[in-house]
Amino acid sequence: MKKLKLLVAAMFMAIALGLPAKAVFAATITLTQADFTFADCNGTANTKGIICSEVGGENAYQLPDGEFTLGENISLGTGTAFTTGDSFSLDLNGKTISTNNNTYSALELDGKSAIISGTGNITNTGFGRGVAAYGEYDTSNNLVARTKLTINGNPNISSIGVRGTELTINGGTFAGSGWVSAVDFGDDSITVINGGTFSAEGADAVYVFGGSLTVNGGTFTSAGSIGLMLEGQLNSLKITGGTFTGKTAGLAMGFIPTSTSLSGGTFTTTGSGEWDLGPIQVSNDDVTENTLNSFLAAGASYSDGSFHLNSTVTPKQAYLTTKSVTITNGSTPAPADDSTSTNSSSTVGTPNSGRSTAEAGSVTSSLAGLIASIVLVSLAFLGKKHFAKKSA
Repeated sequence: MKKLKLLVAAMFMAIALGLPAKAVFAATITLTQADFTFADCNGTANTKGIICSEVGGENAYQLPDGEFTLGENISLGTGTAFTTGDSFSLDLNGKTISTNNNTYSALELDGKSAIISGTGNITNTGFGRGVAAYGEYDTSNNLVARTKLTINGNPNISSIGVRGTELTINGGTFAGSGWVSAVDFGDDSITVINGGTFSAEGADAVYVFGGSLTVNGGTFTSAGSIGLMLEGQLNSLKITGGTFTGKTAGLAMGFIPTSTSLSGGTFTTTGSGEWDLGPIQVSNDDVTENTLNSFLAAGASYSDGSFHLNSTVTPKQAYLTTKSVTITNGSTPAPADDSTSTNSSSTVGTPNSGRSTAEAGSVTSSLAGLIASIVLVSLAFLGKKHFAKKSA
């Protein structure tokens, strides 16, 4: 009787809120290969609400709101799956969703909130990424609303590209092949990494163009470049732990973040070439003899603070000179202060326009948002300048 009363109460609540009763009792939807097999990809939804439309000769599958789980391995061919609604979650369930796409991702998350969980794989064997997530921008390229993405468990994702997102990574394996980073952050993103394995071959393992970044753990490795590269102007950088390894540097900065707090982590450079300067390095005309020390949280220290400041190059360079350094004994963040030297050698508004939104009334407008998002993030990444690699 108690369960019946709760059921009736939930139904009346759904009616009062103007919601369909099925939204209250929505069950997890199992996805199979058949759900992505359309006789005619003409914008008509199938029984699970998936809409297939053709974009540039390739299939684009729009996924509705809901909780989904992979029931079997799914190949999208050269197509892509994307979301535009309020809430979406996907349990990989030990299975794989894959594409071979040179432009788009296997899974693009343009809705308000998304969760990826479980073991399993999201792969792209083309030049595109495994997962992409973009916030909502207006026609003047101003951020209107962030997309929230949470990654749980231990998924295996070929690579991630985000812009204008609130991203939390709680584990997983992320790998970029060739000249692709494992994770590529455009501007306007708020990111927390609590763990995971991030690796790249010729590119930076993690590349950040702007926003804010907190790293509490994880392994970041680049065979040919930098473990963690900060190219654009970050609002804040906080690192409490993790292992950062790169041929050129474990951590490198092209701009000095507005606020920096390093209280843990091990940073290593594996290279021995003239450009492989040190485990932590900064290349910016604002560097001083105290810049590297100013990054440390209160009570924190480098295992070896020996550094070199090169003021004869443009931009100037400051870097730790040992091959590997560990930061220990950090407590609370300390404000950056470059005033002394040593002698040692966002709230955003209601969704508006310019992005695919939950209010989009047709698959055409959603696809237009999909294409617009790719263009916007591509422009942001094309603005990337390479880290100045000049010898001392």
